[in-house]
Amino acid sequence: GLIPRSRGGRTVETNLKVACVPCNNRKGDRLPEECEWLNQ
Repeated sequence: GLIPRSRGGRTVETNLKVACVPCNNRKGDRLPEECEWLNQ
């Protein structure tokens, strides 16, 4: 799954998800399961 770098996630392609700036800022350092709106 996706793990933010601030939570120990690695900078590798499998840990990336494309997001616009507003969505990325809204997500912050939360995990995807903490952001149900992220996969809409």
